[in-house]
Amino acid sequence: MSANILRLFKRKKLIAALLIVLALVVFRAFLPTIVLHYVNGKLARLPNYTGHVDDIEMSIWRGAYQIKGIRLDKTTGNIPVPFFKARLMDLSIDWRTLLHGAITGEVTLYDPVLNFVKGKTAKSSQTDISPSWAATLNKLSPALINSFRVENGSVHFRQFYSKPQIDIYLDHVYAVAKDISTRRGFAGKTPASIYAYNKPAPGKPAFAFNMAMDPFASRPTFNMKAQLVDMHVVDLKDFLNAYAKLDAQGGLFSLYM
Repeated sequence: MSANILRLFKRKKLIAALLIVLALVVFRAFLPTIVLHYVNGKLARLPNYTGHVDDIEMSIWRGAYQIKGIRLDKTTGNIPVPFFKARLMDLSIDWRTLLHGAITGEVTLYDPVLNFVKGKTAKSSQTDISPSWAATLNKLSPALINSFRVENGSVHFRQFYSKPQIDIYLDHVYAVAKDISTRRGFAGKTPASIYAYNKPAPGKPAFAFNMAMDPFASRPTFNMKAQLVDMHVVDLKDFLNAYAKLDAQGGLFSLYM
């Protein structure tokens, strides 16, 4: 092979390599926009609900992407608060299960808010978690979701038509759910575990929940412990007034299960 032919061959290889790198750079630049369009399309087709995402960021090196400003609103009834919103949702590969030969996903929610609303009619209420949402969430994840985390969440029960209006909530909630989709026998233990607690502000109730369950059992099979400690009864004043015409002046309420 002459020197000129060798130089031409090397030049073509260099040009091909540069074109491949350029194509990857362009693909990486447009990938967040493509994923954003895909996610918003999936959320827009939820029955009786509509969803929206503000932005997407990619972390290809760890097999993940972040959804910023996600929001889910009910389209029936005039409900002034979203059913669900979160500052950030991180969807990634669960590397813990990958070491055991299973490809599964992990979801982490940062500052999520869940609003259950009791309205005068079914259309003006949002009290049910639809199975279609779980299916949509699995479609957004890089793999079948096996682990779920909540960082600094809050859950509200609201009623806007009553006088006074009701807003009972639990905030600063943290939760971890593991092995919720891995098949029986993984790691030689009960497949699923769920642990949740809150970091209460002074004067607010403390909450803890712990469950070990078998999601693949033909009958519900689980062990559960839960407690709500030192809730001020006056915090339930509006609820008691609206539902039982009772007034609360003081006292503490605790529940152990």
